[in-house]
Amino acid sequence: MNNELNQKMETNKDFREELQAMPLNDAVMKLGEFNVSVEDICFLLSDKMDSKRLRAELVIDGTELNTLYRKGKVLGKIDRRRSLSALVGNVKAKDAFKNFTEEQTDDKVSAKIKSNFGLDC
Repeated sequence: MNNELNQKMETNKDFREELQAMPLNDAVMKLGEFNVSVEDICFLLSDKMDSKRLRAELVIDGTELNTLYRKGKVLGKIDRRRSLSALVGNVKAKDAFKNFTEEQTDDKVSAKIKSNFGLDC
C-alpha cells in the first residue's frame, strides 16, 4: 500500500514538473484534456500568467487560450469515450458501461444548462 502511494506521488510530481516546463498554451490544452476547471487552471498556472488575466483569457470566447482549453476538453472527452466504449464489452470491466452512460448523461445536463442559462459546466 505504501509503495502504491509513493508511486502515485512520484507520478503526480512528474506531471507537475512536466506542466511547469510546458509553454502556457500547451499546459492549458493538456489541463483541458483532463477536464480541469478554469479556477484550478488559474491556480496551477499562476506563475505563467497573472490569475485574473488568465481567467479572462480562458472564459472569453474567441481568445487563443479559450480555444485551446475548449479543444483540449473536447479531445479529452473523445479519448475517455473511446476508452470507455472499448471496455463496455469486456466482462472484467463491470463499471465501464455505467461510467460511459453517466458521462453521456452529464453531457446532456451540461448542454441543457448551457442552452438555458449560458453557463459552461
